Amino acid sequence: MSMKQLFRGLLLLLSWNYTIAFAEQDSMVLSSERFLNLVRLYHPVGKQAELIQMSGDATMLKARGGFDPKLSFSNNQKYYNETNYFNMMSGGISIPTLFGLEFKGGMDRNNGAYINPENNLPSAGLAYAGVTLTLGQGLLIDERRMSLRQAELFQKSSKAERILMINDLLFEAGKYYWEWYAAYHNYAIYKDAFKAAQERLESVKLSSQLGDRPYIDTLEAFIQVNERQFSLIQSEMEYKNKSIQLSYYLWDENGQPLQLDPRVKAPEVQTIIESDALTLPDTGVWRSHPMLQVVDLKIQTLIVERQWKREQLKPILNLNYQPYLSSNTLNTYSMNDYKFGIGFKMPVLLRKERGDLKITNFKLMQATWDRSLKTQQLWNYNMTAMNEFNYTFELINQYRGTVQAYSVLLDAERNIFTIGESSLFMINSREMSYISAKIKLIDVIVKNKKAELNVLYMSGILGN
Repeated sequence: MSMKQLFRGLLLLLSWNYTIAFAEQDSMVLSSERFLNLVRLYHPVGKQAELIQMSGDATMLKARGGFDPKLSFSNNQKYYNETNYFNMMSGGISIPTLFGLEFKGGMDRNNGAYINPENNLPSAGLAYAGVTLTLGQGLLIDERRMSLRQAELFQKSSKAERILMINDLLFEAGKYYWEWYAAYHNYAIYKDAFKAAQERLESVKLSSQLGDRPYIDTLEAFIQVNERQFSLIQSEMEYKNKSIQLSYYLWDENGQPLQLDPRVKAPEVQTIIESDALTLPDTGVWRSHPMLQVVDLKIQTLIVERQWKREQLKPILNLNYQPYLSSNTLNTYSMNDYKFGIGFKMPVLLRKERGDLKITNFKLMQATWDRSLKTQQLWNYNMTAMNEFNYTFELINQYRGTVQAYSVLLDAERNIFTIGESSLFMINSREMSYISAKIKLIDVIVKNKKAELNVLYMSGILGN
């Protein structure tokens, strides 16, 4: 394959990607809402956020498994020199509960020529049903119950982390969108300015040939064209770079990266100005920010851990009662046929347990201070974002009038120039002021839209 064929293939591939991204849309205008919706649906970070929540669900499933009934069976045999020394079989089921009790049931059957006397059972075997009760350590909470409670909190935390990840993703993507928006319109402004300068150069050339204007005006018009072209090239480079950066957030439903179609347009400036103003969230919305939810759930997890650490300061005291039942009929049950056990254990100094409890308390204090710090930070950032939004919104309404005034001045100067009462210097000055005003208006619009995005981000509702 030649390099020319490879290049054509690459162009076809890119065109195919463009088609996937936008051909199904009725319009080639890429609004911020449409863009952020594409990011939310298809960006890999959004997919990773879904996996976090699924991980929380899996952790919950695992913790619940600690309370699953368990079946058991064992069979130990010894045959030697054609003699059955012993054959011991045992099968049963154990059912743990959320209240520290564990129920057991099963059947034992032992026989053999040399079986240990304490293992002698009726030839048909012996059934049993019993319960193990924890009275000391583990009465109020044990490791399984702690794991279940922490898994519940982790499941809630994973949902909050998912929202937090999407919130961060859309905030970053939104900032790049508005930078691309500014670059698009700046490029369009400089294209119009360059076209106007070219047309003026041709007009001045014709006028100088007819003797209506001095030849030196053609030189000044030529310089203006070059200046406009220089600004145009810079703005084009900026626009293409911003388009590449924006493409990072564009993916299709199959997980394939896309390129931004060059035909895609940004919304008109007037459309953005006339769009409904943002209804600011209630001032207290930020208090339910997913970041604070994650910290709160972390604190609750440490509280559960502290309960378990405190429980470990108690002695281990377990009671085991196991009545035996006849394998033939329940009518032969007797209160005198049972197995009973008691177990006690306790470290003398409890240094390990007391140390673990102190470490957990320190972690809890750190998390509490972290919560206070994040709360204050969110409040500060939220108020700052709201102030910036309000002030820039007022600046838009104020400065759009300035742009209109510059436009009127420029039109008037052009009319005067046409009848020979003005100069290229004045035309250029009016045009530069008008161009600067339009670019400044776009800059204020972008600042306002970024502030709007920041308000939603600091409120934690972008990812909902």
